Amino acid sequence: MILSRKPLAVSPRGPRRLVLPFALVALAALASCRPSPEQQRLRETTKATYDKTTGRLERLTYDANKDGVIDTWTYMDGTKVLRSEIDKNQDGKIDRWEYYGDDGKVNKVEVSRADNGKPDMWLYPGPDGQIARAELSSRPDGQVDRWEWYDHGVIVRAEEDDNGDGKPDKWETYANGAVVTAAFDQDGDGRADRRMTYGPGGRLVSIESEPDANGTFTKKMVVPANEKR
Repeated sequence: MILSRKPLAVSPRGPRRLVLPFALVALAALASCRPSPEQQRLRETTKATYDKTTGRLERLTYDANKDGVIDTWTYMDGTKVLRSEIDKNQDGKIDRWEYYGDDGKVNKVEVSRADNGKPDMWLYPGPDGQIARAELSSRPDGQVDRWEWYDHGVIVRAEEDDNGDGKPDKWETYANGAVVTAAFDQDGDGRADRRMTYGPGGRLVSIESEPDANGTFTKKMVVPANEKR
C-alpha cells in the first residue's frame, strides 16, 4: 500500500518548449557562422523539416542533454507547436509525449514508466501549469487502474481499481502528500466496507467497518501506537 507519494509535476521543460523552436533556429544559424565544438553539436542535432508544398515548418529536432545525440522531436504547424516526443534515456524508444493546446501551453503529458515505448501514465496540468490530475496503468494492456487528483501539484485523493473490472474499489485521501485514509470495497458492491486511518509517519490509527445503509461506518477499532499491522 502506498503511504506517501511525491507530487507529480509537468516538467518545466514542457511549458518552456513553446519558445524552443525559435531558439533552436537562432542557435542553428549561429552555429553556421561560428564553428566550435558547441556550434558543431548544434548544427548536427538541430534540424528543421519543412513541408515541400507549403514551406511550413513541420518538425524540429533537439539535443536536450547536450551529449550530441538527438533526443527530442518537436512537431509544428508553422510556428504553432503541436507535440514533442522525447527519448529521455536514449534507448531508441520514446518515453515522454507532450501535447500543446492552441494557447501554446502543455495540456497533456504521456509517460512510459515501463520504458517500452507505450504510455502508461497520463498527466493533465491545471491553469497554473502544475499537475491537476493523473491516470496510471499497471497492466500490460494499458488499461487505467488508478486515478489521482492534485491541488497545486500535491496529491489530495486517489481511486484505484484493484480487481481489473474498470471500477474503483479503493479510495484514498491525502494530506501534505501522505495518505490519511484508505477505504476498500471488499464485497464488490461499489461501496467502501472497510476504512483505515493513518497518522504521522504512516502509522495505522484505526480500522472502521460494517457501514450502514448510508455508508456510515458503525464499527471502529483503535489501533494502539505500539501495534504493527
